[in-house]
Amino acid sequence: MTETKIITKQISAMGMPFSVKFVVATGQDFQAAPIVQKVTRYLQHIDQDFSPFKTTSLVCQFQRGELAATDFTAEFQEVYGLAMRAREATAGAFDPFYSGHFDPTGLVKGWAIQTAFARYLQPLLTNETVSGGCHQWRR
Repeated sequence: MTETKIITKQISAMGMPFSVKFVVATGQDFQAAPIVQKVTRYLQHIDQDFSPFKTTSLVCQFQRGELAATDFTAEFQEVYGLAMRAREATAGAFDPFYSGHFDPTGLVKGWAIQTAFARYLQPLLTNETVSGGCHQWRR
């Protein structure tokens, strides 16, 4: 059995701390920084597009009626669709319009973590150097 070590990197994004962990074979030269940078940029991008507190975000533009459904980015379409399905599946317990305007904050963070893992960490599992990885956040 190959000995492993865990490399943990912290990211601050979307108003909270995230940890990115890599399980790496001991003695292997694995550079976590480029992957952490990609995850950080991605989470910053999601924060910019989906923050209800940033006036330039797509969410705020949609709330003000400045973003029509035909102008949605692929990510905004995906989040909007997920939010509407969540509202239906929970019989309104999750409602992205609970405050009178669209605010998918409760869904976006989990979706962003799942998407970041699929894009940036999961592909590393085909690398012999990396035997595991995770992305978690604490509220």
